[in-house]
Amino acid sequence: MSATKLSVLALCLALAACSSDRPITDGADGSPEWDRKLKGAVAIGTSVEDVVMLMQKNGFTCEGLDDTSSTLTCEKRSSGAGPRRWQATFEVKDGHVAAIQSATSIEH
Repeated sequence: MSATKLSVLALCLALAACSSDRPITDGADGSPEWDRKLKGAVAIGTSVEDVVMLMQKNGFTCEGLDDTSSTLTCEKRSSGAGPRRWQATFEVKDGHVAAIQSATSIEH
């Protein structure tokens, strides 16, 4: 195999490794980081169905949003060293996200 083909193959493998799935909470150890990551993953106007699928894929449990509430709350708790809780609250209008709030804390 030529050096050029090996270089291209190495680059492709490196890109594939970098694009591995990481949860949206990865590196979000404080409120500013979590808020930035959450709002980067969920845009205003996103459908509720898409939000729930994204959050569940990232290990969150979502509840709320019924006939008496227009708020969807999703929460995730980590285990292990430095257990942490991440929370995302979505205000919903007409089946789409209208506002996003985030919170994170260290569990005791």
